[in-house]
Amino acid sequence: MNLLNPAALYQELSQAKENKQALALATVIATKGSTPQRAGAKMLIYRDGKLSGTVGGGCVEADVVGAAQRLMRQKKAELCCFELIADPGDPDGDVCGGIMEIFIEPYLPE
Repeated sequence: MNLLNPAALYQELSQAKENKQALALATVIATKGSTPQRAGAKMLIYRDGKLSGTVGGGCVEADVVGAAQRLMRQKKAELCCFELIADPGDPDGDVCGGIMEIFIEPYLPE
């Protein structure tokens, strides 16, 4: 897990914007039940796949990265809901049991 303090994360976001790099900011808005991170956790997702920060790791983080890539293509922000429940067909799946609401906002070069 790559934890960044908020100042470092926003400094990296500012630098990426100055360098005209496409990326998205994912912020945990709310959680219910058992989740790997709490409200306020943030992660930067670059178009090239680089990540900074974390919203929890594992499968939920992979799902957030996929949603961020989609939203960058669509050029829109969205509040996404991720359920971390066990899938009987996937023994390595999301098993925390909680729900995370994560706001994903793209920052795209103009």
